[in-house]
Amino acid sequence: METYEETLEQYMPMIYKTIQRWNLWRSEDQYAQIGRIALYEAWQKYDETKGDFAPFAQVYIHGRIRQELERSDRWTSRNVAVEPVTMTETAPSEEDQALDELFMTDWLENAALSGRERLWLTEYVVYNLKPSEIAKKHNVGTETVKSWRKQALKKCRANIPVELIK
Repeated sequence: METYEETLEQYMPMIYKTIQRWNLWRSEDQYAQIGRIALYEAWQKYDETKGDFAPFAQVYIHGRIRQELERSDRWTSRNVAVEPVTMTETAPSEEDQALDELFMTDWLENAALSGRERLWLTEYVVYNLKPSEIAKKHNVGTETVKSWRKQALKKCRANIPVELIK
């Protein structure tokens, strides 16, 4: 079998043809590199007893480029570019955050919760910890923390002001 460098020189037109066919010229260098890596992987895994290398390499190259396109599309569909000015204008101010924290602290003090239920609520809401993380932090079982959560939620639901429900 020939060296990878010889194989690369021979199959680069196939990689560029794939890039051209899928109209990826804006990111040609990126997809050419993905094609080179795919060709290298195909070259390493190729078994001469199972057929010709060309179709094997083509499938490998097409598959890797398609994977990257799907990954890129998934990222684009889940993320939106926003100007930094917009972010600062829409972000809550420090005053808003301080008021929220004050409201939360006041509500916690007035809620009819036990110490453990209050502990769960604080750890969950303020620090965004999962039951397993809370359990580990306070040396208790995860099921114990889940029971704190169950009781706290039951009491909180029972004490929601009618004005907030409407």
